[in-house]
Amino acid sequence: MLKWLRRGPPAAQGDAEGFVMSERPADASLPQEEETTPNGRQRHEDEAAPRRATSSEDDRQASPDAAHQVLAALTSAFVHLGIGSVLGFSGVTLPELTNPLSPDLFLNTSQAALFSSVVNLGAAVGSTAAGAPQVWLGQRVMLLLTLPVSLAAWLLMAAAPKAWMVIAARALQGLTMGFLAGSSNNYVVELAHTKFRGLLMAMLDVSRQLGYLLVYATGSTSLSWRQVARVCGVVTHLLPLLGLLCLPNSPRWLAAQGRLGEARVALKFFRGRHYNCDQEMADIAQTREEGRCSPRSQLQEMKNPEILCRIVLLALLLFISNFTGNFVVSAYVVPIFEAAEVVASPYAAAVIIGCVRVVGTLFYLAVVDRADRKVLLVSSTLVCAASMALLGSFFYDHENSDDVSHQRWLPLASVAAFTLAASTAFPVLSLFRSEILPTSVRATAVAFLYSVFFIGAFSASQSYPGATLVLGHHGTFWAYSAFSVLVAAVGGLALPETRGQSLEQINGFQNQRLRNQANGDASC
Repeated sequence: MLKWLRRGPPAAQGDAEGFVMSERPADASLPQEEETTPNGRQRHEDEAAPRRATSSEDDRQASPDAAHQVLAALTSAFVHLGIGSVLGFSGVTLPELTNPLSPDLFLNTSQAALFSSVVNLGAAVGSTAAGAPQVWLGQRVMLLLTLPVSLAAWLLMAAAPKAWMVIAARALQGLTMGFLAGSSNNYVVELAHTKFRGLLMAMLDVSRQLGYLLVYATGSTSLSWRQVARVCGVVTHLLPLLGLLCLPNSPRWLAAQGRLGEARVALKFFRGRHYNCDQEMADIAQTREEGRCSPRSQLQEMKNPEILCRIVLLALLLFISNFTGNFVVSAYVVPIFEAAEVVASPYAAAVIIGCVRVVGTLFYLAVVDRADRKVLLVSSTLVCAASMALLGSFFYDHENSDDVSHQRWLPLASVAAFTLAASTAFPVLSLFRSEILPTSVRATAVAFLYSVFFIGAFSASQSYPGATLVLGHHGTFWAYSAFSVLVAAVGGLALPETRGQSLEQINGFQNQRLRNQANGDASC
């Protein structure tokens, strides 16, 4: 069974059969297989009167077909729908779980903090553990093996009779989330053509925000927290399982394994029958020759000073980004609005924030391939900083003044503005994480970076109740504002611009700089 999953579905292989046939001797009965010159143009037997290709044929050959790439991205997007549901689950269920009058389970303060944060600790462990299996099995097989376990964690939590079992199920959710997040991101970034990569990666972010909206909307109904868990678990797992069974493995992963023939078939499947994949396949094969694919060799490759510098930079940005308030707002959205005594119902306000998440990510989807990555990161994180500063100012007035009735609109407006900006800032940071690391280390390095990210998320979520007691709500949100400014400054000054470049080009620029440095050292 595992061997069949690693090979991919026969349907996908058959879909690209024409690409494999094009490597055989030309057949006069098949004009699409005529001999080609090195620059890719057809050489006809009657050169005196060559047939000119129509503009539609030229367009077909010049542009890859997006259909199968979008299908693969949508399948992975459902995985991120589940991730968003996991991360947002505590935001709408904690009020019921912490109600001492509830006939169901009751969580005390420390248990409630663990319920919100332990999912991130589990994800940190899962991300670390996912690195080597992802190299061996590939992203697609990892997803197929992990999704059933993730569904079991949802159902176990829904049936748990004890508080410790609920927290254990949340930890298992986090563990599987660590496997799913890195595998799904790497799968899409490795199969996507340069022209569509930003757009397809943005689809994952849109889906994750829809996951927040799904759980916020479901939790705001009359359903109990157990029923919400069952609905979210079933809805977010069945479709990706079916979709992944119909898709091939990543072409770049197959090439890294030395399975170049299968890599060509998979690449043709994702690019379409009429697209000439020769140059892209040559770039992938060359990258494969320059890099090695075993976990141990990837760890050795990560010692490369250029690569190590980028990993440290990304680790720093991903860790401190959690202290901008992004995870805290999602995990404590209803309690925050209850503390602020907003004009609307806290649950209705949570649904509004869920809708803003989707709108913000759709905006990101529209601009990700039209604006420079660094401009998007810096501008959006500065808006996050301003929003948290305003929210902190409201809480300062609320805690030190008798009457703030004229400001009741400010908490919802501030959190909405923060969410709108964060829906651009953090997807861009995630895109940098996948883009600026070469294929030769991506699986292991991204797994490590996910671990750092989720350790930061655990720290931020776990420390929030204590931070509000020590610093007050106002001091806590002011601190989040300062961290947002730090992310903008470090990211704007240190990250490279990657828009419009293929993964091989980005990696090639890194290798060229290293070769130039080595030549300079040798000449000294």
